[in-house]
Amino acid sequence: MLQERLRGLYSFIFILLSGVLWQWIVALAYDGTIERIKRKIPTQLQWVQIDQTVNEFQAIIQ
Repeated sequence: MLQERLRGLYSFIFILLSGVLWQWIVALAYDGTIERIKRKIPTQLQWVQIDQTVNEFQAIIQ
């Protein structure tokens, strides 16, 4: 009976720790990813150029 309770406690602690570790890993990965995404997201000027290119392409198709 005591062993079962201890096993439950250990698994609970393990789940808590793994959850905390997982959050740390996600946070670290997320910080790095945000910087990469910021570099990849086109600026407003680039979006205008993309829109113009798409419009020209649609005009050629029609």
